[in-house]
Amino acid sequence: MNSEKVYAIAFSHITGMGAVRIGRLRSYFPSLEEAWHAPEAELLRALHDEQITNLLIAQRSTFDIEAALALIEKERISVVMRDDEDYPQSLETIYDPPFLLYYRGLLPAQERELLTVVGARKATPYGLQCTHRLIGPVASSGIGIVSGLAYGIDSAAHQCALKYKGYTIAVLGTGIDQASMYPAAHRSLAERIIETGGCVMSEFPPRTGAQKKHFPLRNRIIAGLSRAILVVEAAARSGSLITATYALESSRVVCAVPGPLTSPLSMGTNQLLKSGAHVITDAADILLLYGIDGVSDLLKHEARHPQLEDIEIRVLSTIGAEPSHLDEIIRSAKLDTRIVTSTLMMLEMKGVIRSYDRMYYGKIE
Repeated sequence: MNSEKVYAIAFSHITGMGAVRIGRLRSYFPSLEEAWHAPEAELLRALHDEQITNLLIAQRSTFDIEAALALIEKERISVVMRDDEDYPQSLETIYDPPFLLYYRGLLPAQERELLTVVGARKATPYGLQCTHRLIGPVASSGIGIVSGLAYGIDSAAHQCALKYKGYTIAVLGTGIDQASMYPAAHRSLAERIIETGGCVMSEFPPRTGAQKKHFPLRNRIIAGLSRAILVVEAAARSGSLITATYALESSRVVCAVPGPLTSPLSMGTNQLLKSGAHVITDAADILLLYGIDGVSDLLKHEARHPQLEDIEIRVLSTIGAEPSHLDEIIRSAKLDTRIVTSTLMMLEMKGVIRSYDRMYYGKIE
């Protein structure tokens, strides 16, 4: 590892030393190594910020570079800087591109198309079903799936990409070392992503724990890696909408899945649609955005033989030869009303049933 990268790692551990300030140091000093060892007066002239200069002076005096490098090696972490050839070019067009990225696994090839998928952490059965329905064909087509490893829609998107042997990237708001990775329950999922040729990345150095302020920052990377972003479920105020805002600011395509009017987790997505986001009701809608003509063999197969979840089979079995009323279906299925209504919506999207007036549903033969 060259000295410039070593000292870039050192500076990434200093509070407040983002890409802009590191850029100022690189412009002022011949190298980051000289900047690291520079006297206070010179640093102040370079940074034009007394508070950050004082923080740098205080924190560098106790920072152990050798220990940081040893931890990176132990955790099998790689580092890519903004001027490296394999730094993701898509990030060059976002606000405040990260100066360096810590990663495990394989960075995306520059020519690979990526789709960002985000949504509610407390996703509904409807949201999870939509994610699996949409992402399987997309991942099978070769488009990589980007998300944040969080509960709900994020983890469902990663898992679906893995199920269909696709490429997926998890962008974290913490360090990517085992001790820092958040949520801890998804460490095994992160390992599966790495083992199957995907990537886990973060701009935050190892031993950076979960901090609320870091997650909006990581959202700009999640949005910036891809040509388009798909929001599956989102409340009226949510991190997913922050990610969508970053996407719009970076001239990315924003897409959303319409949801039930009665669901709080559809308020954000439906508002995006009212504001002009692309409506996504089928994987083919996404593929067309990426210039993939027609419908893949997988989509054709699923159109003829849709894969049904266990809960979909259970609800479908309550509908007879004649259309059945919603109340009758709920009583027969012995399930919560919200679960039944969201499952009926998925069955309708899959072309298995159709809805009639006065809340009746019938099978499509």
